[in-house]
Amino acid sequence: MGYCKDCTHSFGASGEKRCYILTNSLGNYIDVDDYGSCDYFHAIPTTSNSGYKSGSSHSNSFCFLTTACVNYYNKADNCEELTLLRFFRDNFLLNKEGGAELIKNYYQIAPKIIKKIDNSNNSQSYYEFIYCQIEKCVNLIKAKKYEETLRIYITMVEKLEKEVL
Repeated sequence: MGYCKDCTHSFGASGEKRCYILTNSLGNYIDVDDYGSCDYFHAIPTTSNSGYKSGSSHSNSFCFLTTACVNYYNKADNCEELTLLRFFRDNFLLNKEGGAELIKNYYQIAPKIIKKIDNSNNSQSYYEFIYCQIEKCVNLIKAKKYEETLRIYITMVEKLEKEVL
């Protein structure tokens, strides 16, 4: 595990060190220090810790979860939904037997699904469905119900693959 200074959650828009996941009892985001960490720690992606390479098929622009949040619902790439989904991917799914293969398959199929959705007359319905599943997953990740999150994710991808492709 890393430290808050290495975490995607720890920096606000104006550079303050503030965790955008953890809140105090009043619901305000908490300040963090360079030596703290939490269950939602998500390392700032680098080529050594994320498996991403510039221009690879892992580019977020090909991720339909990202597309649903960022493009369709006009959210930031570091919004809570995507941050928690990345936490789930990197800290649960990647360490689960068969998880790396699921991730690889997702990045192979996602660009095809996005293209079909964007070219369909029903894109709004598809993105509403995807975002509804994202919201369910986010709530389950917060509750640390990772297996249930995985079931929803697999069902969503299978449904989209069957209906769209």
